[in-house]
Amino acid sequence: MSDVSTELNTELNNADVIKQVKSWAFDALSRREHSVAELRRKLVGKVQQSPFFSSSFRSSPQFMPNDESNIAEVVDSVLIHCQQLGYICDERFAEMYVRDRQQRGYGPLRIRLDLYHKGIDEELVSAFVDIEGDHWFELAEDLYQRRFVRGYAIDHNENSEYLQADTKKLDQKTRAKRLRFFQTRGFLPKHIYPLLGG
Repeated sequence: MSDVSTELNTELNNADVIKQVKSWAFDALSRREHSVAELRRKLVGKVQQSPFFSSSFRSSPQFMPNDESNIAEVVDSVLIHCQQLGYICDERFAEMYVRDRQQRGYGPLRIRLDLYHKGIDEELVSAFVDIEGDHWFELAEDLYQRRFVRGYAIDHNENSEYLQADTKKLDQKTRAKRLRFFQTRGFLPKHIYPLLGG
């Protein structure tokens, strides 16, 4: 096979690989938002497990993704394309993720940690998760009510009075268990202690 036909064949196969990676990216993004780093990990894993990258093709000069650097190049080019189209954006992902996790009853420490694991940088995490915000007290109280004060009417003043009365009845074991629950949810002690009567 001539150098020209080998080069042409390689280009065609590279285009096939890129097309497949784009398809995987669009499929993942159609299901939910992803951070850039999260989608990158997912795509690299898919390429490595795909027939394009199986051991029988690794040694073939026709296939571009025959080593880790080539896989990274292909995936990164697809990610850049997705960013240019506005399909993926770390800022949008962080905003939506924080809102979703707050609605599910998670505190600032847990949300920050999860965002770091999703590949969101420190500056962006700090912009969306203010640990000192007063809304965490309200969120912790709401979670306490949903989790431990079932069937009680939602009137903030009445609930506060009820919570104070309820915490007086808590034994040490129950108080410790509730404290652990809130800590695993990522709340600070200052958000939790008022709910536990001290």
